[in-house]
Amino acid sequence: MAKISTYDNASPVVLTDKVIGTSVGGSPTDATKNFLLSDVLTLFQGSITLANVLSAGNTATNDINLVGTINTTTLVASNSVSSGTITSSGLLTAGSITTTGSITGGSASILNTLSATDVTATSAVTGFTVTALGNVNGVNINGTTVNATGNVNAATVVSTGVVSGNSASITTGVNAATVTASGVVNGASANITGRIDAQRVVVVQNVEAASLNVTNIAPLAGQVISIGNLPIFADNASAVTGGLAVDRIYKTASGELRIVV
Repeated sequence: MAKISTYDNASPVVLTDKVIGTSVGGSPTDATKNFLLSDVLTLFQGSITLANVLSAGNTATNDINLVGTINTTTLVASNSVSSGTITSSGLLTAGSITTTGSITGGSASILNTLSATDVTATSAVTGFTVTALGNVNGVNINGTTVNATGNVNAATVVSTGVVSGNSASITTGVNAATVTASGVVNGASANITGRIDAQRVVVVQNVEAASLNVTNIAPLAGQVISIGNLPIFADNASAVTGGLAVDRIYKTASGELRIVV
C-alpha cells in the first residue's frame, strides 16, 4: 500500500465521503473504521455550543443579521443592530436599532436611529431618532425626533426636533421644538419652541409654545385657562399692522382679550 500522502485529493468533497480512523470506543477497541463526513459533522454540531465559541473568542468585525428574537440582559453595539424582536431586561446600547418587531428593554441608549413596531422601556429611551409604527413607551424619552403612529407615553419627553404621535401622555414635562398629535397631548408642563398641533391639549401646569393650534379648548373641572405674554394692541388694525395674522390672540391695554379678524 502506498503512503497516504501520495494519493490525490478528492474533488469535490461531499458529505457521503469517508475518512479512515480509529474507533476507540468500539468493539474490538482501537479498530480501524471508515467515518462518514456527515457523521463527523453531526458530532461537532451537537458538541459545540455558543458558549464554546464565545469562550474561544468573543470579538468579531462581521455583521449579525437575525430574523428571530434577541433576548439578553444587556445589549451593547457600537454600530447597528437589526432583528425581528429585541427583548432585554437591562440596557440596549447601539449606534442604531432597526427591527420589524418590538423593542423591549430596561432602557435604550441609541446614538443614531431606533426604529420598531413598538418601543417599550421601563426606564429611559434615549436616541437621535425614535420611530415606531405603534407605541413608544418609556419613563424618559429623549431624542432629536420622536415619531409614533400610535401613542407616546412617558414621564418626560425631551426632543430638539419633532414629537409626533396619535396621542402623547406625559406625567412630567414635554420639551420639544414641535409636538404633533392627531389625538390628545397630556402633560404636567409643555415647553415648545415651535408649534403644538393637536385635537386636544391637557396640561396641569404651564404650556409655553411659539404657537398653539388646538381644535378643542376646554379647561378641566375646577381649572382655568391662563395665557401669558400676550401681545398688547389697541385694536384689530393695530394688531394687523403689528404683524399678527388672522386668528391670533392679543389683548388691549385694559386686559380685554381679542382675536385678529
